[in-house]
Amino acid sequence: MGNLKRCFFLLLFSLIRVSSAGIFNGVKPNQITPENSYRARKALFLPSIAA
Repeated sequence: MGNLKRCFFLLLFSLIRVSSAGIFNGVKPNQITPENSYRARKALFLPSIAA
C-alpha cells in the first residue's frame, strides 16, 4: 500500500513539475500533448515496477 501511495505522489509531483516547466518555458499547458504525459508516466512507472 505504501508503494502505491509513493507512486501516486511521484506521478502527481511530475505532473506539477511538467506543467510548471511548460509555463516557465512560455508554453501553454494545453500544448502538452497526451503522448508527452504518457511518455513521462511510462518513464516514471517502469523503474518503480522493475525495482
